[in-house]
Amino acid sequence: VAGSNQWPWASSLGSYQSSTSKRALWRYKVHPSRGFISKDRVSNDQIYFGTINSKQSAQKHRFVYASAGSLGEEVAPPQGITKFDLETMTQTSWFPQSHEFCGEPMYAERQGEDTEDGGYIVSTLFNGQAETSEIVVLRANDIAAGPIARVPGGIALP
Repeated sequence: VAGSNQWPWASSLGSYQSSTSKRALWRYKVHPSRGFISKDRVSNDQIYFGTINSKQSAQKHRFVYASAGSLGEEVAPPQGITKFDLETMTQTSWFPQSHEFCGEPMYAERQGEDTEDGGYIVSTLFNGQAETSEIVVLRANDIAAGPIARVPGGIALP
């Protein structure tokens, strides 16, 4: 029955929390001249599906995008989209309504734009009440503003 279950992966938040492990965002840096790899925690929030601008792959990058739970450090399903600035160590996020859940974000280049965060973030968005999905598009340099486009998917993709 449409609208009977707002949680896409469990019957309740408690059920989801009891079956899911805690996640965080870690950054690994390779130091070839010094012969070691360092590991630093960027965020202890519940983070899923981290991605960067693919032009920055395997090199120093400033921005990381990810799906994020809406309860901070507490275990929660991926609901919103967040952006980490690794230079300033700040985080900006967008969260949809409480019955909507984002999937894996992907970085899409914007033609003619060369800045690291000048493109778009594209993700699926599942509506747990209507049991429908759509594609959302956010400006990578202004995640907090939310989607600039929402395209109905025609099917449910939890």
